Amino acid sequence: MRRATFGILVVTLFGALLIRMTHAEETPALWQTSWAKFIEALVPEIGLNPFDPGVKAKFGGKTVTWEGTLGAIRDAKTRIRVDMAPNVYKGTKFTSLQLFCKAGNLPKWKDVPIGSRVRFRAVLDDPVTISLRFGGPSEEPSVLVFVKDAELLAATPKAAK
Repeated sequence: MRRATFGILVVTLFGALLIRMTHAEETPALWQTSWAKFIEALVPEIGLNPFDPGVKAKFGGKTVTWEGTLGAIRDAKTRIRVDMAPNVYKGTKFTSLQLFCKAGNLPKWKDVPIGSRVRFRAVLDDPVTISLRFGGPSEEPSVLVFVKDAELLAATPKAAK
């Protein structure tokens, strides 16, 4: 009797675990929902090689949902700049995100006034980052982060002064 009860208990627990594993959605890493946590996770990984396989393996192709300030729409087709804060972490300067819009989503972005706070979902592109020196060799490198399939989720216009 004990063996039968134990066997039923084991089968029940195994079945429940299997069901939970097959229906569990992947919980995003904290950096996928927080820009500040993203740069904390990214800084130790980056060097001046934008094609570092370690960075690509950890971040490339991952979906993120972040907030920032709409800085500019770069061209009429797809490219948008979003300024993020904080923009410096442990001496590494992050200037902005270069977003490439999801197909059909650009009209939504164009309706948002420059300077508005935006919330968006996007996919980290390859290369994830590129380090550039804007002011010459003495200038610390600035890091651009690239995302694709950017979809505007919400926008809050900048308050009038």
